Amino acid sequence: MVKVSEAKAELAVKFPKLVDILISRYADNEFDLKNEDLRLYLNPDQTIPFTCQRCGECCKSTPAPLYPSDIKRLSKAVDNLLSKMKICFIKNDSAPYKQGPFLTLEKNGDYCVFYDKEKGCGVHENKPINCSLLPVKTGSLSIDKDNISLSVSVNLWSNCKGFFKGNDLNINQILKDNLKQIIERTYFYNELESVNKQYESEGKVKLVSELLEMDFETSISIIKKVYNKFLESLEY
Repeated sequence: MVKVSEAKAELAVKFPKLVDILISRYADNEFDLKNEDLRLYLNPDQTIPFTCQRCGECCKSTPAPLYPSDIKRLSKAVDNLLSKMKICFIKNDSAPYKQGPFLTLEKNGDYCVFYDKEKGCGVHENKPINCSLLPVKTGSLSIDKDNISLSVSVNLWSNCKGFFKGNDLNINQILKDNLKQIIERTYFYNELESVNKQYESEGKVKLVSELLEMDFETSISIIKKVYNKFLESLEY
């Protein structure tokens, strides 16, 4: 990653409409580029102007994992939720393996299965935690005896129409409002890692590889048994 101030020429080419405000407000912040999108790393006490325009750009991104509270909330609002989910594995940039298995929402063409180009999000009031946080992205909480840390960034999608419009997003307030789910997500990641290690230590095929070879219903039944502490609300 590099600082915004060190990459003005590159940003001017990729984000000509945003480069001046990026330089003026976030010169010392680090960023990285993924495809044509920019991930800008912020301090929790910083703000960024953003008003959602319901343009659907974030609904075209790779579906995010669903966490236990997401499943519980969606299952009350959506009939036959299981038919709208799939198993996925996430590449961890800091590790040479994929994390998972997770449950995530299916896509309908380029968009999330619940997105309608005319009406927008069909589950807006019950949307998953990762959708509620957008455009803010967080890592897992890192907790030791003396400190609690959390990486925070915003994703500036190249075609998103909401950035630098309207009121500033209060990053600290967003984190406070969603702290319970962020903590849940951290413990869920840890549990997945623990289960994968236990599965391999017993001399079994790596859980990720085996689940990919199974049909969906069998995979789900295994996930339910292994992660029943977290997925007890899932019914099918």
